[in-house]
Amino acid sequence: IQNCRNKEQLPKFLSMRAEIMKRLGSTPADLLAFWKKHHDLPYARKQELEYYLENDKSAAVSLLQEIRALDAENLKQVIACSKQLITLYEETGQQALYIEELHTLVLNCGCLEIPYVRRLKEITPAEQWPPLFEQMLSSTENCSIQCALLNFEKQYQRLLDKLHNNGSSTLFSKYFHTLKEWSTEKTRDSYVEVLNAEMLQASTRKRIRTIIQRMEPLLALPGGRETVERLADYWFAAFPQRKVMMEELRTAGYEWPKPSSFATKS
Repeated sequence: IQNCRNKEQLPKFLSMRAEIMKRLGSTPADLLAFWKKHHDLPYARKQELEYYLENDKSAAVSLLQEIRALDAENLKQVIACSKQLITLYEETGQQALYIEELHTLVLNCGCLEIPYVRRLKEITPAEQWPPLFEQMLSSTENCSIQCALLNFEKQYQRLLDKLHNNGSSTLFSKYFHTLKEWSTEKTRDSYVEVLNAEMLQASTRKRIRTIIQRMEPLLALPGGRETVERLADYWFAAFPQRKVMMEELRTAGYEWPKPSSFATKS
């Protein structure tokens, strides 16, 4: 191990050595001493942490704080450490540190995952929450995260506006069921506009087929069949020169021109 020139292979050699020690009857304390001997290596610190998480939560907290300080430039690692610290503070009843770490994770590290946002709301006084929520919302330009936050807060009009402006039926469909329960008409009209805008830009058969398939949620609404028929009729009438679109609409079961309502009598 000491003479290993390829540092990337060190974790593999350390793991092999630890496994041999186990087979030879080494105790957990012996293994901990081995990992501490190689404490300067991230892999060894990880093994130390696993031991402490099971046997010494106070030592686990100290090691997590050390790991976070050593990897301060690695946001992914900092967030991972913060999540583990939150769990440890909660398990050990350290409420003040729990609250402080939640603020660090969500507000400083920008981890806007809903489970942690929910925890933060639970420990925030009601009058302080609205400005804090707006701070989180404005801290990211990621539309998917913004939509998740608005949905969490049940701010459905703002969510609908965000989805409409974003123009992605993929993202819209994620919240379609929730929004239709809030306002069927607004959700229907906005979703139809998004689908139509996407169809205008669609340039491949696969994309056109996907957009046609995305009309399906509309069928669950009152008058949904009529809505999708009107949209398909519009595409037939407006874009007869787009042969692929015509083919895909017919393949999906839509007809143009519409068959006569009156059968010819013989």
